[in-house]
Amino acid sequence: MAAQGHFLEGSDIVVAGAGVAGIAFAITLKKQWGENARPPRVVVYDRDKREVDLRRQGYSQTLSGIKEDTGLVVLKQLGLLGQVINGAVMTDAISKFTIWDKNWIASPSFNVPAYGDMPTSAVRIPRHALRMILIEAAEAAGIEVHWGVSCEAPECLDDGRVRIRLRNAGDGGSTEATTCDLLIVADGANSKMRTSLRPDDTLQYTGLMMMGGVAEFPGGAVPEHIKDKWGMVLTDQGVSCFLSPTSNLGFHWGLSWREQSPRAPPAAWSVEGTQSLKSEAVRRGHVIAEPFATIVELTDPSTMFIMAGMDKQPFSHQHLRGIVFIGDSNHAFSPLAGNGANVALKDGYDLAEQLCKASSMDDAISQYDSESVPRALRTLDRSHERIASAHTTQLDHDQFTHGSGANDFLVGQRHR
Repeated sequence: MAAQGHFLEGSDIVVAGAGVAGIAFAITLKKQWGENARPPRVVVYDRDKREVDLRRQGYSQTLSGIKEDTGLVVLKQLGLLGQVINGAVMTDAISKFTIWDKNWIASPSFNVPAYGDMPTSAVRIPRHALRMILIEAAEAAGIEVHWGVSCEAPECLDDGRVRIRLRNAGDGGSTEATTCDLLIVADGANSKMRTSLRPDDTLQYTGLMMMGGVAEFPGGAVPEHIKDKWGMVLTDQGVSCFLSPTSNLGFHWGLSWREQSPRAPPAAWSVEGTQSLKSEAVRRGHVIAEPFATIVELTDPSTMFIMAGMDKQPFSHQHLRGIVFIGDSNHAFSPLAGNGANVALKDGYDLAEQLCKASSMDDAISQYDSESVPRALRTLDRSHERIASAHTTQLDHDQFTHGSGANDFLVGQRHR
């Protein structure tokens, strides 16, 4: 709880990005600030519209609750756990995590107990559902959110404040300048703010390409192989396929393989281009028995995607003044990291908590770095191990099927 005379009392805080990390930060700061000091004014800007784009949000992800520093624990601390469980498409997700071989023969399942009094060890929840829960919680708390406005060109001023340029997507790209005492950058893996301040700190190609979408099964006729399950099809021929429900009728799938150079997605999507991707998926995944080809054929064209697996090492903030990068803007993960939402929630929560209880901004950010950087490095290391194991031609099931590895492989496809 912030004390009287707090260093952020009455200050201006800008959050660039209304994704998981940015909104979690804003809600936590509001919740933990208390009543003894005048609160800072927090304004959130996001370049996107409030509505969902299925290509970027139409997938599910895992939120874990098996350790203190996992996403479900953060959501419980924010009073949002019940809403998340109600919005989930699968609870007790670890016990339903399945590894299939190319003939859909499943490895034995396993389970990991939930942390403390948590009601479940993990859930699968659609990305758009989690997003809306956080947005509505922020709005209910009176947090100011501006949609269709991007933050650009951060500049540290001599008086210690930060100037940024706001670009309004809905007004012919008009711009205006604003200043703040603290800038929280949460604008995603392709962060424009990071490019401005750290131009050499770019995403690195993992050597993995992915394509997929959301298959819809008429009448809820989900194939028995995958019904009430989620997980990975692992072959010994260099390809793998992730599957997870997005609703009672829909299943997200993502085929991945190694490729020497990254491929960019189409500049514009067309019926012909979408069908071409489906054909390529069937060809690349031909070693996977039915119902794989049927799943591809039943995929909603508006959800099809192709993307390169990219990630990036985290960094600390000792050389930045009044600016903190959280979530993917700091440490981007590839889809096989499977822990991005959990880390983003924890980033936002931890930074807000440190800012509320520290005696100075420098102390708060230093303590935050000491926790967030090692956490991101652990996730990156596990991600690289999973990429190697899932796409080998000498399959090592042990990387995926032992119980202690369950939380390490909580996979969600990412598009931001």
